[in-house]
Amino acid sequence: MKLISVKGSVDTGLLLLRLTLAYSLLTPALLTIEGFTASLGLYLAIVQIVGLIVFTAGGIFIILGFRTRMATLGILFLLLLIDLSAPGVPYGVSVLALFLALFFTGAGHYSIDARSGPVATSTTPVTL
Repeated sequence: MKLISVKGSVDTGLLLLRLTLAYSLLTPALLTIEGFTASLGLYLAIVQIVGLIVFTAGGIFIILGFRTRMATLGILFLLLLIDLSAPGVPYGVSVLALFLALFFTGAGHYSIDARSGPVATSTTPVTL
């Protein structure tokens, strides 16, 4: 059986992964903007604002492939905090695993990161 090799298929897959993950961040961020309530108390309002900033900026950075590893690191940190403090929030282990995979693979060739330096390969160490 011959395997079909499509040039750039890994980069296309990384692009689709980036777009899907960014969509999963930006949708709740937009809903948060629409339903923001100041009656939650100061602590929850601060957490909500920080989450909104991280999800919105991180989602945009991931779409563009700009500083992808830094963006995913911030998002991973926030998702872990959300998961530990509020179990049952829709971000599960699978989403954490996808962001972790994006952190280790990088954005791929279809990104701003690729234009600013060498793109990570399987032998390239992870650098922030």
